[in-house]
Amino acid sequence: HIYTDEHGQPIRKAIKYSDGSWSQMRYENGGWHFGVKGTRSLPYGAARLVQGKSNELVFILEGEKDCERAWQHGLQATCNVGGAGKWRDGLNRHLTSRTVCIVPDNDTAGEDHAHSVKASLQSSGIDCFVLWDYSDDLPHKADFSDWMDFNSNNVEQFFSLAKAAQASQKSELDAA
Repeated sequence: HIYTDEHGQPIRKAIKYSDGSWSQMRYENGGWHFGVKGTRSLPYGAARLVQGKSNELVFILEGEKDCERAWQHGLQATCNVGGAGKWRDGLNRHLTSRTVCIVPDNDTAGEDHAHSVKASLQSSGIDCFVLWDYSDDLPHKADFSDWMDFNSNNVEQFFSLAKAAQASQKSELDAA
């Protein structure tokens, strides 16, 4: 999974091996090199975020494969390198003036990640909410891609769930 800058130039890539382990490389001097110390941290699909319409909902998912699945179905989506628990405040600048829906994986790490990302985004004044219950009928550790598989890629239904969660969480805030 190649992470690019806002102009589409490669910065780093995350490599998943057949044994499930991961590694990262940086793009430097026209080639890929192991290690990313000192490499800019950007959200996955940074150039897509720049090109996307600012009034469209952006989904923060937990992994690159989920982002790619969302892109295939016309959704704006991003994630951070390294998975759950690795969101950094510096990524927020790419989401300024956007409305963000955080979509956690169906496990404790996903829930913790969603809370952390939401707190980070809110500290930067970014309008955000969490789509908590979308995966309730799915197995433990299920994610956006699993939901899409289970629901025949019904992106309209997924988007409707997100809009309902947004309205519900907004009304909770307004009532407080």
